[in-house]
Amino acid sequence: MSIAKAHRLLVDGKWIEEKETMPVIDKYTGETIGTVPVASRETVGKAIAAAHEAFPSYSRLPAHRRFRILEKASRLLAANQEEIAATICREAGREWTHLSRGGPSYMPHKRNCQIHELYMPRC
Repeated sequence: MSIAKAHRLLVDGKWIEEKETMPVIDKYTGETIGTVPVASRETVGKAIAAAHEAFPSYSRLPAHRRFRILEKASRLLAANQEEIAATICREAGREWTHLSRGGPSYMPHKRNCQIHELYMPRC
């Protein structure tokens, strides 16, 4: 039996804890493997407002800077791929070996790009 993880929401650079949560259930065992927040209307509104506020400055970033941000996100996903895949399998009630040993992969394949390629449509 594992200890259930509790998660929070990141909104406008701040971690938010919501009053309402819902359990994440292992479909095979019925065990609660985590809890996730249910965002209130107010929290959703704050997240949308923060995204709208951040968009103009983010959209002015040169492509190579946006690429670095996305590349970091990709590295973080890859570094945590095993845990992410295991959680998805448990939540969906799928056998772990299906993903870990040659089954369909939910992680994007990394393609190395040169900076100058970012400005070309084929990249």
